[in-house]
Amino acid sequence: TMHNQACLLAAQERFNEAEPLFRKALASFTAGVGAEHAWTLSCAQNLATLLHGCGRPEEAERLSRQAVVGRESLLGARRHETLTSIHRLGCLLEEMGDLKQAESMLRRAVLGREAVLGSKDPQTLQSANRLACVLEAQGRYTVAEPLCRRALQLVEAVKGPAHLDTLRSVCNLGSVVEAQGHFEEAEELHRRAYELALELLGADHEETLACLNNLANNVEALGKLPEAEALYREAFMGFRRCLGPNHPDTLGAMYQLA
Repeated sequence: TMHNQACLLAAQERFNEAEPLFRKALASFTAGVGAEHAWTLSCAQNLATLLHGCGRPEEAERLSRQAVVGRESLLGARRHETLTSIHRLGCLLEEMGDLKQAESMLRRAVLGREAVLGSKDPQTLQSANRLACVLEAQGRYTVAEPLCRRALQLVEAVKGPAHLDTLRSVCNLGSVVEAQGHFEEAEELHRRAYELALELLGADHEETLACLNNLANNVEALGKLPEAEALYREAFMGFRRCLGPNHPDTLGAMYQLA
């Protein structure tokens, strides 16, 4: 079908080809089976995900809300499809800066996924990590910290110590701990994150360089200035190689080095 073809193109990152097919499929489903049918809502969610990834959040939000409301009404609040839409809307709202609504959606996703899938399921952990990020972004570090610790403990048990999800959980906890002034523990976490990123992603990956920059910030806060300078220099050179001299991350690293 047209919808399946659009999904295939999107999976291949052929977004310019996928978008018009999603739109045609959505119009066809809406006219043929109605706006609240499962096929229509699935298509709306998939188009919203594509638009989100292409940097068009306003239209993505409208379609995401349509998917959440429709799936909740049609399938119930605890169905996998409904919880997926709630999680994705929460992530979209976070990136749009609407942290209060993002927190509300992600709390619903965490509670629903825990009830349906269990606390150790990867999707539950994914929602818990994003909720912790939203709380951190609001400066609510004492609330975010236990979520981050729990998420790290569970993701490490489920996926192992050398996994990208473990890396991201270590990074999240390091940032929350550092923000509360616990620089010694944060240093251990940032060093662990950087070493794990080197192992999993390589030295010139953007995520590895972000971990290196986090470590440099922490080391500077501890007063280890010669080491901090060396780390900042390494991060700057890496960002310049990886992203180019005019990228905001490169310029930010240059500013910290200066």
